[in-house]
Amino acid sequence: MKLYVGIDPGKDGGIVSIDENKKVIHKFFIPKIKTSVDLRKLNDYLKEFSEMCFIVMEQVHAIFGSSAKSTFNFGQIYGQLEGMIIANNFNYQLTQPKIWQKEIFQGITEIRKPPKVNKKGKIVKGRIDTKAMAELAYKRLFYDIDLYITEKGNKSKNVHGGLCDALLIAEFARRRNL
Repeated sequence: MKLYVGIDPGKDGGIVSIDENKKVIHKFFIPKIKTSVDLRKLNDYLKEFSEMCFIVMEQVHAIFGSSAKSTFNFGQIYGQLEGMIIANNFNYQLTQPKIWQKEIFQGITEIRKPPKVNKKGKIVKGRIDTKAMAELAYKRLFYDIDLYITEKGNKSKNVHGGLCDALLIAEFARRRNL
């Protein structure tokens, strides 16, 4: 059985695997000890995947407006994850958010954040709300999978964004038959 693994890196990220029939096999939060990523447990999660899997991880970059510290920490987690994937001899591919989102968001009406007023007093169109669009895509494609959970296993009123993105990235890999 071939598995397609999607990884949304970051402290609030997730790792999800699905099979050829879109059945969810694994779903993991990026494990933490207080505010730091638990690298040993993260590596243990990756070791649960067999050689018959293909991993697709979101290729991230600095986020405009983020502090230098948060950008550094985000990049550090990303690099650690890629290093673990390589060390465990997995086949993998990096994909930019716009690429997997373009395919997965097909047929979904664009959702935008509210407009803002810039420094010159001009109203600027709000950016695309990719989190809201991802939640809508998840509900359409995987209506029977519960992602309304917290890392402590409690029920949440919100979809876990990291698991949602990871699931959609895994579906992107499945569709592309990577």
